[in-house]
Amino acid sequence: MFILFLAAIMMFFQGCTKTWTEKTVVYQAPNWTSDGKIAFIENITVTHEEKKFLFPQNGWQINQELWLWECNSDGTGMNRIGLLFSAEPSTGNPTNTSSAGDWVTFSIGDTKEIYIVKRDGTELKKVGEGTYPDFSPDASKIVYQKDNQGIWIMNRDGTGNFKVLNDGSATYPAWSNDGGRIAFVKDTVVDPYYHRGILKIIDSSGVLLYSFREDSIIRVVGTGGVDWGQSDLNAVIIEVYNKINNYERGFEIFFFGTPDSMVFVSYIASSYRWSPDSKYLIAHDSGGSFVVLFDLTQGILSHKWYLKP
Repeated sequence: MFILFLAAIMMFFQGCTKTWTEKTVVYQAPNWTSDGKIAFIENITVTHEEKKFLFPQNGWQINQELWLWECNSDGTGMNRIGLLFSAEPSTGNPTNTSSAGDWVTFSIGDTKEIYIVKRDGTELKKVGEGTYPDFSPDASKIVYQKDNQGIWIMNRDGTGNFKVLNDGSATYPAWSNDGGRIAFVKDTVVDPYYHRGILKIIDSSGVLLYSFREDSIIRVVGTGGVDWGQSDLNAVIIEVYNKINNYERGFEIFFFGTPDSMVFVSYIASSYRWSPDSKYLIAHDSGGSFVVLFDLTQGILSHKWYLKP
């Protein structure tokens, strides 16, 4: 009798189990194309959710898809170009994109794999292993980082791979629009939550061209990096905590010239990407990735819109 009672209780609990699936869609890794459009990746994840009587809700991922998209700088012309990956349970998540000419390169952070694909969604190909790839202006070469192995350069098809900088703390390489220089951030760890970044510039053979003083840039852990403005500006943008302004959060524009100069703009965001005409910024905050009109002469940002499904 007792056994029948236990069996009845178990059947009751099983009958009180609720299961369902949930789909999450986010737009990730936006960056500018050579003609001023925005390339980005749609990340779709499907999870199986389960709630048993008297037990907390439990869920696990069962499918993931990554899609390539493009749109205009004002958010019009949204175009879902093509499927990059579909896998069970996971494809991995993109770290960034970079585009030049007819091509897009991106990396998957989970697997540390670098891919190329044409902007029309064709000719997807794995070309190497690493993260944060960035195209040269003519899309013939890719600069990227390897964890604790420095900065590397390879041809677009993955051949001719070589180490250009033997510095394991070098992160987020970015090719200048004139093709002659590579900016990166030397990441100096103070503790797990506080990093001091040093902005450095090298040529494509690894020769150091410029280094800002060590206390000029302070940044938090996370996706950040540096990006170049249009060629005639001879300038880069980077996220900072400004020391002069009591470590106020924002970004700085560094102008290389005689003399060098910088402009600080107070703004709470990260992952700044500068449009080819230097009129817009892509960035990321608690609401997601967004685009904002940027008046460089006045340091004013306006007409902000979020990249959302």
